[in-house]
Amino acid sequence: MNRKDYEGHLRDLVYMLPSTYEGNTKTVRDSISKTVPKEIMKNIERIFITGCGDSFHAAHASLPAFKELSGIDRSKISAPRCIELSRNIPLPKENADKTLVIGISATGGSLRTAETLTRAKSRGCVTMSLTSRPESRNAKSADYTFIVGTKDSTDSPGLNSYYCSLYALYVIAALIGEAKGVKEEGTVDIIIEKIKEYTYSYEPILDKIDEDMFELAKVWKDYRGYEAVGDGIGYASAWFVGAKLVECAGMIAPAVDSEQWCHVNTFAHTPENIGTIFQGKKGDANMSRLGETVNHAVGIGRPVLFISDGTKEDFGIKVDAIIYRIPSPPEGYDFLMPLMDYVPGSLLTSYIAAMNNKVYFRRDDERRAEVYKNAVEKPMVVLDNF
Repeated sequence: MNRKDYEGHLRDLVYMLPSTYEGNTKTVRDSISKTVPKEIMKNIERIFITGCGDSFHAAHASLPAFKELSGIDRSKISAPRCIELSRNIPLPKENADKTLVIGISATGGSLRTAETLTRAKSRGCVTMSLTSRPESRNAKSADYTFIVGTKDSTDSPGLNSYYCSLYALYVIAALIGEAKGVKEEGTVDIIIEKIKEYTYSYEPILDKIDEDMFELAKVWKDYRGYEAVGDGIGYASAWFVGAKLVECAGMIAPAVDSEQWCHVNTFAHTPENIGTIFQGKKGDANMSRLGETVNHAVGIGRPVLFISDGTKEDFGIKVDAIIYRIPSPPEGYDFLMPLMDYVPGSLLTSYIAAMNNKVYFRRDDERRAEVYKNAVEKPMVVLDNF
């Protein structure tokens, strides 16, 4: 098989990441002065970050950065599912002006995210829309916007928008820290430079990762399904890679944490036919459990790809799994890991899809196209009982 014959668009998006950094940086710097004023940021005591699909994954992935940089009590920073925040989670009006709700949608068209922002705004919360479209529904639903530089025309299935959302969330976390005085002036500039350093650390090895994932795809392309496993900071990346396997390759690919995998997913039949991708971070508190799970997965016959900046020894892995090492984030900035650690899984997905002649998002499926065409969008209804 000639690798050139299977270079899909998801792969192209991975290779665009360095240029995405360059293009997004100017947009982000322009947005800094136009978003929530510092005098409001400094009074924030609680943060909700949410979105749908990849945007929800980005919200979850950004939590360690907000807990590290913002100066807000860690217990008061969360990334609930959008449907929960828009319908069920209480948003009391008392001290609402000290609660920040960030709704992420690259296109700005997410109805559920707009519903969340509208509800939060009606309760008196400070609301921010993170989007690439300043005139979008989501932007109009919030008090403030933070514009990112996603190029909508090329960004499908949404890899660069995920990167841009994370980039902006890291900057927003640093902005709050500066406003509250817990981080020195200039922290935002440092974060932007560290993002650049981490992004470009992949550039010299990208061709090697691409070649390795192509070779692995030749073995994995005919599996009946896949799973993505991650804990803590790796959970969001597992979600993201699993989502790309569904969207691009049309494969069932649930994402789960290691504990849940050991209680439930381990019992799936034909384990030798389920490709299992683990995401791990050296130094995380879950290292021993993740290693135990890898050992068990291989022991029952699962094909395993373990993506991490650590070694087998770091995680206590004693079996013959594929341990794929990737660069660590800059020292002291471990929270940047989700910005790039999905690269191997995304390249693997791109090749699996191409080798199986899959069309992204089932766009060749006439039944799906007809249902989509006839779908009628319901008007937004904000339910606010709390």
